[in-house]
Amino acid sequence: MSDVLREDRALPLAPRVIEAEPPEAPAPFIAPRVLVTDRAEPIVPSERAVVVAIPSEPARRRDRVVSLGIAGLAMLVGTWMVVDVATWVSSAFDHGTAFGVLAAAAVAAGVGGAGVLIARELASLLRLKSVEAVRHRFADTDLSPARTRAAVAEVLAVVPRDPGPGAPRPGGADGAPRSYGDQAA
Repeated sequence: MSDVLREDRALPLAPRVIEAEPPEAPAPFIAPRVLVTDRAEPIVPSERAVVVAIPSEPARRRDRVVSLGIAGLAMLVGTWMVVDVATWVSSAFDHGTAFGVLAAAAVAAGVGGAGVLIARELASLLRLKSVEAVRHRFADTDLSPARTRAAVAEVLAVVPRDPGPGAPRPGGADGAPRSYGDQAA
């Protein structure tokens, strides 16, 4: 390999030309054609679309020892945080009443914010479970029309209705609450 490099150094610096055959012309792209006619009617598929049901995995059993261990660790961390926060607020009161009140307010705001986030996530989890139940209900490919209508009726009973494009919205167009002066007489 070093011999080849030495030979290349001996050659003078000049442009090199490499001749190659031109590539074959690519096949022309054939696009679908649209024929415009005087008839305007909806497109109706010739047969019903096949819906493939995705088989759900069987629910795995949890190991109770692992669940108990995780619960124990959560209890340890939670208790440690409560004791630490109580010590922090107590030491803040030792430095003055104003510091103690500020520390207690900060703890209350933090716990309140965490509570709001946890409540929101739990509500989202419950909505997700209801969506999964609806999806499981429609996963059956052999639903008769009567059972399909019943399933759709059950879903629509839970979904809030849209008042339509011309109906007044609760809270106004921009979502701001309406006052009595905003209502039409």
